[in-house]
Amino acid sequence: MTDPTNGLSTTVGDIVTYIPKTTAALDNIDVIAVYPCGGPTPTVNVECPTALHTFNSSLSTIVSTTEGSACAKSLGGRTLVHGKVRGAVNGKFKNGDYIFIASSTSSLDYEKLDDGWWKALSIDFPEATQGTGNECVFYSTDGIISQVEDC
Repeated sequence: MTDPTNGLSTTVGDIVTYIPKTTAALDNIDVIAVYPCGGPTPTVNVECPTALHTFNSSLSTIVSTTEGSACAKSLGGRTLVHGKVRGAVNGKFKNGDYIFIASSTSSLDYEKLDDGWWKALSIDFPEATQGTGNECVFYSTDGIISQVEDC
């Protein structure tokens, strides 16, 4: 390309990622920004740490491969962890937000959900329309909510 910025946006907006950690020990994070030669240089801001919102709710105990099979699962008490990206309210997940679970109710060890469909309470998902039994399903990809549907 003779002009590497031709047709490319000079701003990408906010890119958010959460890296849960299990101790208060200091860690290093390396950030690598790749951009076209001769193009505008990006501004990179790294903010850390930030507390994730942890609360008790219900979630299926097993991941499903289809929306229908997830709706058929029963719910179990789980400690959910909310990493806001699109959501503005703690504990109210939206598409694009991060969702983790605590490995136990007294643990600060967070785990991302396996990829697939999960059943949850609609009250925790404002994009659900409070389906039958106030339950919904969502799709998790690498710990990120990508779709919310009513059961």
